[in-house]
Amino acid sequence: MEYNQEELGKMIKKEREKRSWSQSKMGKKLNISGKQISIYENGGLPPLDNLLKICELFDVELGYLLGEESYKKGSKLETQIYNLTGLTNESMEVLEYLTSPTSRFYSGYESESIRKILNAFLCSDSFPDLIKALFSIYSCWLSVNYLEEKYIASFSNAIRNQVSEMLTSSEDFEHDTSDGKTSNEISRAYNMANSIIDEQYNQEFNAKVGRYEANEALISLLNQMFDKNNNIIVDQ
Repeated sequence: MEYNQEELGKMIKKEREKRSWSQSKMGKKLNISGKQISIYENGGLPPLDNLLKICELFDVELGYLLGEESYKKGSKLETQIYNLTGLTNESMEVLEYLTSPTSRFYSGYESESIRKILNAFLCSDSFPDLIKALFSIYSCWLSVNYLEEKYIASFSNAIRNQVSEMLTSSEDFEHDTSDGKTSNEISRAYNMANSIIDEQYNQEFNAKVGRYEANEALISLLNQMFDKNNNIIVDQ
C-alpha cells in the first residue's frame, strides 16, 4: 500500500483541531516545537518514534493516521468494538447519545435508567428471537434481488423492455414462449421475469410472517423486561 504524506499531515491536523489544540500546545505534549507540528501537518514525515507518540497522544491506530481502510474507525477502542461486533461509529454514537451522563438527550438519573433498560432489552431471552424475525424479513428480498441482478446481467435493455411490454400486455404470451413462436432469448427472458414475479409474491407472504413473528417476539420481550406494575426486571 502506498502512503500519502500530505494525507498523513491532514489527519494529524484534523485530530489536533478536534481537540482544540494549537500547534504549540500539541508540540509541548510531545516535547517538540509547534513549528515541527506545522511541518508534519504540511506533509513532512514524522520520525517513527514521534509518529508513535502522536498515535498514543490521540489514542488512535497508526493505520488510521496513515489512511488505511481497515483502521478507518479511528481510536483503538472504536476499532476493537467494530472488529468484535461490527457496530459502526454511527451506531456507537447513538448509544452514547442515549446513555452518556453528559448527553443532551438524558442526563443523570435518566441516563442511568436508559442504560438499565438497554441492558435488560439486550439480555432478554426474547431478544435473539426478535433479531431472527427481523433477519427473516430482511432476507426475504435477498433471493429476489439476486434474481433481478442475474436477469439484468443476462439480457440487454432491448430484450428486457420487450419482455416488460409482454408482461403488461393484455395478450397471452405463455403459449408463444412454450411452442417456439418467440426467439429462445426472448423466451428465456420472459420465463426468468415470470420467476421473479413469482418469487416476489412468495417473499411478500414470507415477509408478512416475519413481521408477525417480530411483533410476537417484541411483545414477549416487553413482558420479560417489565413486571405487571411496569417496573423493569433487571435480573435477566
